Amino acid sequence: MVDNVLEFDDSNGTACDAIAQCLEIYDKVIFANGGDRHNENTPEFNLYKDDDRVIYRWGVGGVGKKQSSSWILEAWDKRDDRTV
Repeated sequence: MVDNVLEFDDSNGTACDAIAQCLEIYDKVIFANGGDRHNENTPEFNLYKDDDRVIYRWGVGGVGKKQSSSWILEAWDKRDDRTV
C-alpha cells in the first residue's frame, strides 16, 4: 500500500533527503536495499547509522541475484545512444 509520495533531491546520488523528509512525518523509516548493497557501499548508512529511527534491510530481493537494479541503471546510464 502506498500512503504517501514525496519528491526529494537526489542530486548527490543518495536518498538522504528522502530519509530526512520521512523522519519529519514518521517515527521510523525502513530503508530497503537490494542484494548488491551493504553498509560499506550505502552512503545513507553512513549518515544515519547512529539514528535508531532508521532501520536497514539488506538483501531485499535476494543476495544471489544475477542482476541488480544498480547494475542495470549503471549500464543504461553509460549507453551511447541515450537521448536527453
